[in-house]
Amino acid sequence: MAKVNTQTMFNGQLNTNELYNAIFNMVISQRLFDTPVAEPSLANRLKVDGTLYGDTKLYYSMDIGESYEWGNDAEAPKLLELNRNDTQQTQKIVLDRFRQANITVDNYLSKRAWGSEGVFSQFNGILTASIGQVKKVFENGYVNTFVGNNRSTQAPCNIVVDRSDLKTATTNAEIEALARLSGQRISKAIADLFVKLRDNERDFNEYQFLRAYSPDELLVVWNAEAKNKITHLDLPMIYNNGTNQPVAGMDMPSKYFGEPNATGGTVASGNTKIRSLVDKRFKDSANNYFTVTMPSGKTRIVYTRAGELLPVGAVYLAGETYTQDSEIIAKIISVEGNPFLSSMEVGTAFFNARSLTENHYLTWGYNTLQNLKEKPLITLNLGTVGA
Repeated sequence: MAKVNTQTMFNGQLNTNELYNAIFNMVISQRLFDTPVAEPSLANRLKVDGTLYGDTKLYYSMDIGESYEWGNDAEAPKLLELNRNDTQQTQKIVLDRFRQANITVDNYLSKRAWGSEGVFSQFNGILTASIGQVKKVFENGYVNTFVGNNRSTQAPCNIVVDRSDLKTATTNAEIEALARLSGQRISKAIADLFVKLRDNERDFNEYQFLRAYSPDELLVVWNAEAKNKITHLDLPMIYNNGTNQPVAGMDMPSKYFGEPNATGGTVASGNTKIRSLVDKRFKDSANNYFTVTMPSGKTRIVYTRAGELLPVGAVYLAGETYTQDSEIIAKIISVEGNPFLSSMEVGTAFFNARSLTENHYLTWGYNTLQNLKEKPLITLNLGTVGA
């Protein structure tokens, strides 16, 4: 944790006037900072309306039929034969989860801490707006960690870009050469992939139905760190006319990519890999919450959000964490293959007449994320083929 210069922290003590010791210099102004957070870009991209009626969206899929040699007059007796398509599959996405954030404000005693109505109104406005920021941060971590850690069960959807013959780079020339070779191999892997995706294949959906996927329905979610290791000159040019791939792409921080931990455990010292899949206050082996001391001297319980590192000594359950994997280059998904349903979003307030306080609440609904079996979920890894 960064060291705080306590000399600059205001403890409520005014400075003595340089000429009149019985007089104290006044506060010039009070500047309040907002609470900016990242927009949940991927979550917004995958979001679909859930409405307030019902709780389930159904997605139907079926394979196509077969053809046969026509037998001319011999076909006449077969006229009444039935040939129904019995391959239908139905997948449901359920609005089954709800969360709430809240904040307490007042319009009386806390007002005495401020020099004007304007700055006090700004203070209360930032506090009440912060619960909306909490929702944004939750959605950002929830969706990013899902996409960054989810894999298809289909072997062709897990592509390894072989680097076994590339030696470790030490000099600037070797680093540049390694970036160029890596970029070329990644570019080739993606070009080969989109040739297959445009053709009729059974490899790229969980149902193994015969499908062809248009590049304009796909989204490349890049591991920004892995992508940035490739020079701009050698970056896979999947947007240019040469490859003719109108594929949308977006960068996501490396911390969101990894492999879920199927068993529980305790975080060892020096942790740089074990990150959370959930928003939770973790406990240590003695069943105590972790705390942190703020510059003011007060302590607060550590709240770990999805995508953040767990505190050293934290005890976690199976499915609550993942191990970050910097070798994952990208996830290639369908823009409608991971529906994130938005249901109710209700802001409410309660005024306590006895304490003269206001509790503000934001309550919202969403679904347990899952990839539609109809759509591709492709992982691109650096590694050793066959390993």
